[in-house]
Amino acid sequence: MAWKLLSYLSEDFKFRCRWLTLLLVGATLAAWPSESLPTFGHPKFAEFVIHLVERIGEALAIAAVIATLLDEAAKRKLLKEFAEDISTHIVGRLLPPSLREHIHQYLSVDFVRYNWEIAYRIDLAKEGFIRLETTTEYEMENRSPFERKYVVGYEVEESWCPDVGKTVITFVKARDLWKQEDLFELKDSEVKTKKEDGFVKLCPDSKMEVNFPGYSTQVQQRYKFELHSVEFFRDSFQSPFLAFHPVLKTTVTVIYPEEKLEVNLSLSFDEPSPDSLSATRRETIKGGKKWTILKPILPGQGFFVRWDPKRQQPETPKANDNGPRPIETVS
Repeated sequence: MAWKLLSYLSEDFKFRCRWLTLLLVGATLAAWPSESLPTFGHPKFAEFVIHLVERIGEALAIAAVIATLLDEAAKRKLLKEFAEDISTHIVGRLLPPSLREHIHQYLSVDFVRYNWEIAYRIDLAKEGFIRLETTTEYEMENRSPFERKYVVGYEVEESWCPDVGKTVITFVKARDLWKQEDLFELKDSEVKTKKEDGFVKLCPDSKMEVNFPGYSTQVQQRYKFELHSVEFFRDSFQSPFLAFHPVLKTTVTVIYPEEKLEVNLSLSFDEPSPDSLSATRRETIKGGKKWTILKPILPGQGFFVRWDPKRQQPETPKANDNGPRPIETVS
């Protein structure tokens, strides 16, 4: 009967019983009066036995404390892993498994971008072409509890008109916002790039690696990155900008010759609806326009900036100062 009762006891209760026994035995041995211990003939041997009993008691008591700490850590780890594993299935329980797995990839990302600011400056180049200078700045944070290595990634399209100008990445910089110090800054020839699949990409380099500490609710450990590039396009074109990591807040500023070009922005992920522009807020600034994207941007999503030559309004014919001409008739 007692064995059946024991089998129904929870593993947690069994652990606590063993832990309490270990602690009591250890504390008893450590505090046991040495004069009450039996002697074993030789004084040196008796002293050794007394010393051994005390040390065993201390070791058992310490083991009980360590077991408690390890058990608590193991429980937290188990609960976290369980929550991460089951959360996707709870949220998307009515979805097909393949779709739930796809959603889980977004829920388990490590890096998140904050305050992504993209500035375009469009200048007229050779007849029928424009020069596009891009500056992108963003703050990055590691949301996982573990240290993660981040390698700065950036790519821009190869020049569609190399006779007018070539695509180049001219500047890469990283700054620790917590310590308020620069980690690295590369300019012009220091920036190593490669051409691949129609893009000019940053070459992976140990100089551009940043080790992010694990996420902490006590310290906001963010890093700021800044990149510059120059491209050349036709004066009627659109430039896509896609995110590698999820973004919470994005602003796009475009400075351009307003008397020569028309510029518009569209999102790759905005849902078509009568109020489809609700995902962005546009404002007119000196020399251009500024858009604030109000929705988060997921990896692979982005926006398109399109520019076209401004249509010339036909001139209104001037009225005849002498009044209308008389109607001629033929008899």
